[in-house]
Amino acid sequence: MEYINKVQESSQFVIETFLQFLTKVFDKCWDRAKERNNFEAYNELLLIILDILIKIPFSKMSPALFESMAYNLGEVSSYIGSSRGQSYAANGTWNKYKINISDTTKKELLLYYEQRKLYNMQQLLAE
Repeated sequence: MEYINKVQESSQFVIETFLQFLTKVFDKCWDRAKERNNFEAYNELLLIILDILIKIPFSKMSPALFESMAYNLGEVSSYIGSSRGQSYAANGTWNKYKINISDTTKKELLLYYEQRKLYNMQQLLAE
């Protein structure tokens, strides 16, 4: 039993460290996105988020990691599209990889966005 407790403590440390690292990565990407006409930064953000949402099953994702991914995806969502002021690259990435998000993760994301009334993400997930 002591071994299990140590593993749980260790995995919690790894998750917290990973989230701190991701926060710094997202902060850098958001800073880059503020630069005039740097629409590629939104695509880079989206690629990181999708990579995690696709590769880590929802059942194995910590609540804090899911919250971070859902929040950042919601933030970048208004820049996903083919209209003026949006990132065409992010639109292409979204259309290419959204199908790889598991149904369970999509369902949880929809619940997250419904609770927060983020209609743009609800629409993107429904397309």
